Amino acid sequence: MAINYRKCPACDSTNVIPIVYGEPDSYLALEADETKVLLGGCVIMPNSPEYHCRNCENEWTREDSIIHAYEQIDQLEMRIGSFSDGHTNIMIDFVKQTIEISHSFIEEDSFQRKLTDDEIKNIRFRLRWTGILNWRRRYSNPRILDGQQWEITLYRSRNRRSIKRSGDNRYPDQWNEFCELLRDITGEEFHYSTNEGDNYD
Repeated sequence: MAINYRKCPACDSTNVIPIVYGEPDSYLALEADETKVLLGGCVIMPNSPEYHCRNCENEWTREDSIIHAYEQIDQLEMRIGSFSDGHTNIMIDFVKQTIEISHSFIEEDSFQRKLTDDEIKNIRFRLRWTGILNWRRRYSNPRILDGQQWEITLYRSRNRRSIKRSGDNRYPDQWNEFCELLRDITGEEFHYSTNEGDNYD
């Protein structure tokens, strides 16, 4: 999992404790005295914070952590195709607000265009719904020797780490939603799969 809920979105500190709601018993009161938890009171609201940073006093929810994690993606690079049909390469740059598409077999179809602010916001929003940060690293179907291969790299400059997800004729459950997102942005059609009847992970 690439989302660390117990990492402060404001200062990146991991000196974080959970916020606990309800009437505390003696054990929980002791935990609070030792600053292992923070008591949040007896009233829980829909947006009540779940974590407290002891470094900067920031408080946030799990949903805040998810939004923050996707906001930290600076680039999305995808390579998809097969040995026989060639590969399509897509690069979405959230900082420069550009998208580039190239094809290994049809060089003249390559192009680049600018993305609007609304398109960037929409891509980030729809990426959250795909749950791509929580996909497994690798999806593989050992029954097919050729077929389609894909690799997605998410670049995050804030912590200089990249996240890779890849597959060989197998896809995460949210693959269709991801393909719909790319189709709407690029105009390209991609392989859809529901993994029906596949019992090997």
